[in-house]
Amino acid sequence: MERFIQSTFIVLFLLLVADLSACTVPVFRFALDQWTGINDEAIGDNPISQEIAQRMLTGNSAVWILVNSGNQAADEEMFEKLQARLKFFESVAELPKIDPDDPSSRLGPGPKLEIRFSIIRIDRNHPIVPNLVGPKANRLNASAAWVAPVFGRGRVLGVWDASQMDEEGIDEACFYLTGACSCQVKVQNPGWDIPINVDWDKRLRESDVAITSAQLPAQAAPAAEEVMFSHVIVELKLAPILAVIILIAGIVLLWNSRKSKSI
Repeated sequence: MERFIQSTFIVLFLLLVADLSACTVPVFRFALDQWTGINDEAIGDNPISQEIAQRMLTGNSAVWILVNSGNQAADEEMFEKLQARLKFFESVAELPKIDPDDPSSRLGPGPKLEIRFSIIRIDRNHPIVPNLVGPKANRLNASAAWVAPVFGRGRVLGVWDASQMDEEGIDEACFYLTGACSCQVKVQNPGWDIPINVDWDKRLRESDVAITSAQLPAQAAPAAEEVMFSHVIVELKLAPILAVIILIAGIVLLWNSRKSKSI
């Protein structure tokens, strides 16, 4: 019994710490804010790379690159399936709630935070293709179309051919990209970078200024009696409170258990 209670303490403590410190910024935005990309002027200035960057800087959660197989009917079928599923996901998915008081969950300068995807179609002979496929080049079906979602500062999540990327697969990729960032270390996340010749920090600051300038005038201040108590209103998370209560109850049980043994 005592060992069970001790194990419960450890689990509750880890859950409590995780809840209090976990970053709630979506993966796609954390990658745009924090991760570094590959800035290569020699191969990162092609129109597709620049278009990807422009879409990231204007609020895309990810840009899905669809590489055509050459079979027009099959390529159109894949495009329509991908487009329909992405639109559906946009209509039903929600972003994680970001705690403005959590230092690990603060957004950097940049576009409005929203779930928005787009698609770019290219042919297999496009010069960006070798960078897109990265280490997966030998695993792709040479006769099928394939897709590669790109997010952040040119991070490829992975590549999948049409036979692998069904609706469930599209959803899984979207859930990962729009979910709360579970790991802030880039090397522990999937994917690889493609070269894009962009000064991300500068462009993000410019994007942030443009959005701020376009905002509507601030609303009038609330009535005086409402302002008086505004500083004592604190949003509390239910999970940490419950964890603390259970933890305290467990300590009492453990104390009583040891006390009864000593008697």
